[in-house]
Order: sequence, then C-alpha cells, then structure tokens
Amino acid sequence: MQHDRIDSSVVGEIDDAICMVIELLHGVSVWKDREEVESGSCEKADSHTPKDKKPLQKDSSPKLEKPLKRQRSHDDSEFKPKKIKVEKKLKRKWEEMEEDAKPEKSKDMDATCDGRKKAKKELDETWKWWEEERNIDGSKWKCLEHKGPVFAPLYKPLPDHVKFYYDGKPMKLSPNAEEVATFFAKMLDHEYTTKNIFRKNFFMDWRKEMTSEEKAKITELKKCDFREMNKYFKAQLEAKKQISKEEKQRIKKENELVLQKYGFCVMDNHKERIANFHIEPPGLFCGHGHHPKMGMLKRRVQPEDVIINCSKDSDIPKPPPGTKWKEVRLDKKVTWLASWMENIQGSMKYIMLNPSSRIKACVCVCVCTCACISYPSLPMDRKYETARRLKMCVEHIRNQYREEVQRDVDPPALCGAVLHRQELMDGLTGKVFRTYNTSITLQRQLKQPTTPEDNIPLKILSYNRAAAIPCNHQRAPTKTYEKSMQNLQTKTDAKKQRLLEAKWELKRAKVDAKVWKDEKTRKAR
Repeated sequence: MQHDRIDSSVVGEIDDAICMVIELLHGVSVWKDREEVESGSCEKADSHTPKDKKPLQKDSSPKLEKPLKRQRSHDDSEFKPKKIKVEKKLKRKWEEMEEDAKPEKSKDMDATCDGRKKAKKELDETWKWWEEERNIDGSKWKCLEHKGPVFAPLYKPLPDHVKFYYDGKPMKLSPNAEEVATFFAKMLDHEYTTKNIFRKNFFMDWRKEMTSEEKAKITELKKCDFREMNKYFKAQLEAKKQISKEEKQRIKKENELVLQKYGFCVMDNHKERIANFHIEPPGLFCGHGHHPKMGMLKRRVQPEDVIINCSKDSDIPKPPPGTKWKEVRLDKKVTWLASWMENIQGSMKYIMLNPSSRIKACVCVCVCTCACISYPSLPMDRKYETARRLKMCVEHIRNQYREEVQRDVDPPALCGAVLHRQELMDGLTGKVFRTYNTSITLQRQLKQPTTPEDNIPLKILSYNRAAAIPCNHQRAPTKTYEKSMQNLQTKTDAKKQRLLEAKWELKRAKVDAKVWKDEKTRKAR
C-alpha cells in the first residue's frame, strides 16, 4: 500500500511535541540529544530518497525515527524525508513511557463501556409504533404505569406582622379564610377586582370558608382592607427575582428531580413524556369576558377527588400519606392517566400525555382547523369534532339566544345559561363556541384574495387578524405595561432632545463656516 508523501516540516512539529511530552512526564531533557542527532544527520543527508527506499508502513509500535528538517527547493517534487535513529537513551525512555501509558482494564472502565453501549442501544431502539398492529377492540394501550399527579403545595400562613383589616381594625383570620383572602389580595391591582360580579361571587364563596364568628363580623366586602397583604406579596415577588445564582440552580435541580419522577410514564414498555402532571392550585376563577361565575373559588383538589387510570398489574401510584384515591380504574380505551372534576363548571380535568407521545401522534389532527369543519370525513381531535357538530345547529342556538335577549334577559347571565344547556347540544361549552367561531372565520378569510405585493409573513398576519378581531382575541395588559411605556417614552424624549441639540450644533457650524470664509476672502483681497 503506497502512502502519500509526508511534509518534513509537519513531521518535525509532531516530533517536537513528542519530545515535550516525554520531558514533562519523565523529567528528562531530550532536546539536546535531538539537536545533536539532527545536526549529525543533516551533514550526511541526501537531497533525494533512494529509489529502492521502501514506503512508510503503518505500525502500532512507537516510531523511533525522525525525519530530516531542511529547506525544500522547488525542484524537490519527489522529496521524502530521510529516517534517522534516536539515541538509546531516548529510545529507552520512549519504551518506558509506552509501557506506563498502557491502560489496565478495570470494572469501572467496563461499566463505562457497557453504559455507553446501553445508551447507544437505547438511542437506536426508536419506538416505531406506526409499524405495530392496531388493536381491533379500540384499546389505546396494553400496559400503563406512572407515579400519579403532583398536588399543589399546602398553604403557609402569613407572618404575624402582615395584618388584615376590617373596618379599620386588624383582625386575625382562620387558616381557610386567610388563604382565600390571599387570593383576592394578590389580584388587588387587577381590573377583575373592580367588577361587581367578581366581588359578589368572591365574597359569597369567601364566607363559606369563614368560621361562625368571622361570618358575624365580616358582613361587607368594601370594609375589608387587603392592602398590607398585597404589599407583602409584592415584596415576596421582588425578593424572588433577586435570589442568587446558587439558589436558582438548587431550585432547578429540585424541579428536575420532580420531572424525572412524575413527568414520565411507561406505556407498553416505552418511556413517554407526560404533559401536565401538576394539579392546578386553588385560586379565583376569572373566565373570559363577562363570565357570570368570575370571582368564584376554585377549590383545592384533594387525593379523594382524583381517579387514577393504570394497568392492573402495574405499580399503582401511592397517594400522599393519610389519604386515598377516589378510584383506581383500568380503562384501556382512554388516554388520560388521572382525572378529577373541578367545582366551577363541573367539567372533568385530565392529566394527559405530551403531544410528542405515540398516542397523540396517532391522532391525525389537521393543521388548519377550517379543514376540520369543511370535511367531516377527516379524523380530528375531540374539540374540533364537537365544533364541527356545532356548525349543524349553531343557527338554532343563536335564534334562541336572540329571543331571550328580546325578552330583556341579562346578557351575561344568559350567555352562561345558554352555553351550559346540554339539551341544545351535547358537550356545548364556551371553548367549543370559540373554536367554531375562529375556524369558520378563518375558512371564510382564506377565500378572500390577499394583496399581491405583500410577502408571506404579511399575508399570514392578515389571516390571523381576520380571525382574531371578530373573535375578540385580546390580551390583558401586563403589570409592567405602564412602566415599560414610561421607559419607552423617556428614551423617545431623550432622542428627540439629542436630535434638537444636533440641529442647533449644525446651524452654528454653518454660521461659523460662513464667517470664517468671509474673513478668509477679505484677507485675500
């Protein structure tokens, strides 16, 4: 096998590096010996390699020969460096270094190699679920095991220096009443707390959590003072932003441990990611628009409210100490892992798998929701299926709504009543109405021509606006909105001032230039 011609300068640099390593490892200087060898060899070296010289062969043993360093001429097209011998001392040190460098096989190395092989094997073993046979009986899985949901942390009472005031006087609340009061205090700066329906529903549910003594004393919400509690939570939020980098890393590690324990399940002997394994903490319901139930208390979900779905022979999730599950169910025809009923709308909440999971990927959901409504034969998600059914009876529902409006019924209350009348349509909710309105509006807009001069992002924006404006897709201003606007206004004013100063400087410079030019002309005369 013929080898390519080796550049002597490159090989020389490699040789220098080898000698440096020997010196560092063994404390022996080899540079002097090397210079003597090279100087002696340079006197005897020819400009060309003999024709009968054999080509360099690959060898696993240490290379004891070093090439000749010399300047190449333009005529040395067939130049090959001449091999030289290293002195016995350098050779002996080289052999010793080679013996020391030979690694000994150990259990740790074997374990590491096995771990790498195992990781590579797992990486290669991708779950090709699309090649598997589908179950005829409609079951979604054969084996399912998980750790259950993560419940919201328990309430921690406020410090003694944080007071709640009623009618100008401090008052100590019971733990349950104090927790609900904190929900309102955190939203004190929000627009919701100024709405009558929100305040009415909150006060009604708050009184249900009070003791008999508290109910007798707290009779009006307008006499309640939550400002000190609100100030405390703001300070807590600011302190959380100022935590050290080490503390952030500690919190991150704790969250990673929780994710590894509860964020994955084993389905049909394959590890799958869970989407929402945290149960929503208690709080106040806000809803969309003028929802008739805004301000009501979203109660804390207890283990006794949760239904667990898993395999019969699997390791059943353990509830928190001193509690039990509502039910442990084996239902292979559903894809949820846990479920419970929320108290506001009376609807079921679920813990589902991540969208990247096998079950979610099997559901062929159309990218454009308008296609789901126009073509009933397409397979689709349950939400779009219900929206498609709504299209068949939406005019009937709206006619009933208009008749109620003509009889002077309160519109917000009517909206909530119509949306939850199951006799109109099974599964009818506000979310279904929003999905239908958005989809049908986008479908109609797709038939409208766009401006030819617009690029693709502008055309997409026009479609999004066409659907967002009629459907009233709005976002409430953030808490830092006013501050951000003030900062932008300050920057704008500063730039305007700088621009004005620059214009004055330019004007003065023009005047000075004209004066200087006139003086120069006058002197020239």
